[in-house]
Amino acid sequence: MTEPEIEIFHQMLLRCDDIAGKLDYFDVDESLWQHSPYIRDSFLISVSQIGELVSKIGPETCRRYFPDIEWQQIRGMRNIIVHVYANVDYDIVWDVINEEAPKLKQTLLKNDDIRREYESALLVEEDIEEDILGYFGALDPIVGDSADGHIPQDGNRP
Repeated sequence: MTEPEIEIFHQMLLRCDDIAGKLDYFDVDESLWQHSPYIRDSFLISVSQIGELVSKIGPETCRRYFPDIEWQQIRGMRNIIVHVYANVDYDIVWDVINEEAPKLKQTLLKNDDIRREYESALLVEEDIEEDILGYFGALDPIVGDSADGHIPQDGNRP
């Protein structure tokens, strides 16, 4: 597998993580899904991005590495979302985000090269988060211990 192919599959994993993160963050159940176009649109972007990534690498290449994934359907979903958006079947998309995206992630992570790239990127992300938290922690003496973190109106620092 080439480096560009590994990167594209890695990007697919990140879109799967986006989907899982949004499901969790917005606590999306079927009722919210049916009644919130803003929520649905957020997921449609991630789903369409996965389909676009399939187009970049080519369904033939995807099939060579992962023959059990329905790559044509993934690309087709992207085309419907982008070009025939008025006719998107939200029940199908609901199944995609809850069933198919987790399966895609699980399948992609079975490849050692892709899993290493993914795990390596996660470690870098954790290091960056620690650096950011450390930086803001160092600001505590400047902004004080107040819950809202702002400097008092009189300008005196704690």
